[in-house]
Amino acid sequence: MRSNLHNPVYQDFLRRLVEYRKDRNISQVSVSARLGKEQSHLSKSERGERRIDAIELVQIARAMDVPPSDLLALAEAAIDAAKIK
Repeated sequence: MRSNLHNPVYQDFLRRLVEYRKDRNISQVSVSARLGKEQSHLSKSERGERRIDAIELVQIARAMDVPPSDLLALAEAAIDAAKIK
């Protein structure tokens, strides 16, 4: 069975998350600083080297000053694109 980190739907979600952040001109450095983490921590998350859990997703949303529902919608869009119920 394929690892959750390498699941195509999860990889699509990460791609959408990075695009969302970049579209708003928010740097990894600024998000990481607000999270109290090293920039490499967020970079590893966005590259799929470490999994983002639900609590961390909310924390990332708050660090980006966006509603958590916006980031959850990215996950839903990735699922919908894969035609998964």
